[in-house]
Amino acid sequence: MTGVAIGAAMAGLRPVHVHIRMDFLMLCMNQIVNMAFEGPLHVRRYGARSMVVRSMIGKPGAGSAASQGLYSMFMHVPGLKVVAPSTRTT
Repeated sequence: MTGVAIGAAMAGLRPVHVHIRMDFLMLCMNQIVNMAFEGPLHVRRYGARSMVVRSMIGKPGAGSAASQGLYSMFMHVPGLKVVAPSTRTT
C-alpha cells in the first residue's frame, strides 16, 4: 500500500497513508526513503511532493514490541518532514 501511495503522489495526487503501528514503517522504509524522496533527487526527477504517512505508537495493550518511536530514522532523510505531537492533547 505504501508503493501505491507513493505512485499516487508522484502522479500529482495527495494521498494520506495510514500504518497501524510505527514498527511497520521499517518494512516500507526503502520505498519511502529511496523511491519517494531520495531517488528522484539523484536522477533529477520529481518525487512524491505531497504525501502524508500517518502512524501510531503505544496503542493500549500493544506491549513493548509495538511501542517504538522511530522518528530519528526518518528525520535525517533530505526532503522528508517529520511531525510528532509533544503531548497527547496536541
